[in-house]
Amino acid sequence: MAEKYNGLMIEGNPLLMERARRMLVRYSIGAECHNMFVTQENVSNLKSMAFHHDPDVFSLDIDGNDYYIAKAILDEGFRPKIFAVEYNSVFGPERSMTIEYQDNFSFKKAHPTQLYYGVSISGWRNFFERYGYRFVTVDRNGVNGFFVDPAAFNATFLDEIQGLKFAENRYQYTKFRGPNEEQFALIADQKFVSI
Repeated sequence: MAEKYNGLMIEGNPLLMERARRMLVRYSIGAECHNMFVTQENVSNLKSMAFHHDPDVFSLDIDGNDYYIAKAILDEGFRPKIFAVEYNSVFGPERSMTIEYQDNFSFKKAHPTQLYYGVSISGWRNFFERYGYRFVTVDRNGVNGFFVDPAAFNATFLDEIQGLKFAENRYQYTKFRGPNEEQFALIADQKFVSI
C-alpha cells in the first residue's frame, strides 16, 4: 500500500490536461499535470519538472513517437524501476520496428486506419535490452508492455514471473475483424524504421 506518493503527468492536449487536472484534485491524487507536447528536443524540460529521475513507475503512451521519446528520456538520465510502454500489436510479435519520427505526429492524421503508430513489442524488447532492462510481460488487452530495471528487484522474483510475450490489441482486432497480419497489410506501404 502506498502511503506517500507524488507524480507528474504530461498531456499534449490542453482540454485533456484540464480534465486530468480536475480529476487529480477531485480524488486527491498527489500528482501534477502539465500541458506539453513532448518531442525529442524538449524531453530535457521533463527533467527539471520531475520529482525523481529514478521513479518507481514511468508510463509512456503517446500513440506515435513513443520509441524516440523513450530513447530521449533514458539518454537524459532517467532510470525508472518499472517502465510501462504502449506497443502496437499490428506489427505482430516478430517484427522489430517503429514509425518514422515526426515532431508533430498524430496517429489520427497519419493513416486513415489509425493503425500507423508506435512500436512493435519485439522492437521494445530490443530497445530496452540495450539499456539493461528486462522484459516482464504484456497486458491481456494487447496494449502495454512492462520492463524493469533488474537492479531494483530480487532476481528470483523476476525469474518466477510467467508473463505473456504478446497479445493482440482487442480493440483493433474487433474493429478490423482480423489478426495483426491482416491489419498490417493495411499499412504495409508506410515508412518504417527497423530497431
